[in-house]
Amino acid sequence: MKVRELICDPLDIWVCRAELEEFSGQRLDASVMAALKAKLGTGLPYWPSRDWLTGGAIIARERIAVIPEGDEWVALWHPESWPSGVVSTDGPAMTGPTALIAAMRCYVASKYGDEVPA
Repeated sequence: MKVRELICDPLDIWVCRAELEEFSGQRLDASVMAALKAKLGTGLPYWPSRDWLTGGAIIARERIAVIPEGDEWVALWHPESWPSGVVSTDGPAMTGPTALIAAMRCYVASKYGDEVPA
């Protein structure tokens, strides 16, 4: 499936997968569970493409710029001149109907490329 088409639950699932990638193959012991809770927070449901508390933290940490463009939002991965004005980017750029959707698509694309398994 194309990342630019992900929305709602499928997008949030892929964001979660990207967030948890570093824990792949590890045994879920107390230290890993503590690290998971610290990374994802304790707020449920986990909706980074719909909740600024969760998605905003990812945007800030990953240095994703989000810019309004007409009726859509454009998200740029690690823009060259962050935070004052955007000139270019070395990574993916995605669009979406909201800033959070565009940014989370950009984050997923930065980890997996333009397509993910359906």
